[in-house]
Amino acid sequence: MKKYFFTGLIVLLPVTITMAVFLFLLDVLTTPFLGYMEMFLEFINQFLPFEVGDHKQLFIFLSKILVLATLFVIVLLLGFMGQKLFFHWIVKKINHLFLRIPLFKTIFKVIHDIVTAVFADRQKFFEKIVIAPFPFDGAKMVGLVPGDAPESAQVPGASPEKRLKTCFLPTAPHPFSGFLLLLEDSLLENLDVNLEEVLKFIISCGIYQPPGLSGRDK
Repeated sequence: MKKYFFTGLIVLLPVTITMAVFLFLLDVLTTPFLGYMEMFLEFINQFLPFEVGDHKQLFIFLSKILVLATLFVIVLLLGFMGQKLFFHWIVKKINHLFLRIPLFKTIFKVIHDIVTAVFADRQKFFEKIVIAPFPFDGAKMVGLVPGDAPESAQVPGASPEKRLKTCFLPTAPHPFSGFLLLLEDSLLENLDVNLEEVLKFIISCGIYQPPGLSGRDK
């Protein structure tokens, strides 16, 4: 009985967690626009009557799916129009306008810079995956290195191995939080492992062992 229970749990948990993550992202992306979509569907209901009745939750879920589909189309449309010079000029003017609004400009600039950095044309977000010394001497954490630290933080005339790297140390089992450190390149041990394997290792709290975690090189 115990064996069957754990086998069923192994089958069920990935599906359940995947659905939970999907529904969470669906809520985050659609909640700000949900009211407008419901108003639109109620407007259509005047011409093409349909009974909501006891299916209110289904109506809300359908509204979320329609919002998600609409956002997808808008993103594609903006991406296509973004290639046009005139539209690019309009976007710059809109950005400039937002940056002149007190308080709003601070939030907008931070989000704009992060989104631009994440979705910029590059082959990968991180330069390398490493083992970094933290939080005390003798302890180590898996780190993600996007690149060099800002020049203002570098020691003038430092040798290549002494230059500082920006190193993000994700925490388990929630890899979206962690610590951002500036560490000398000589302190970092390179790992021959991809990002997907590292995330599996962190989310599983070390239960999953990436094959490349044992193969280190300087």
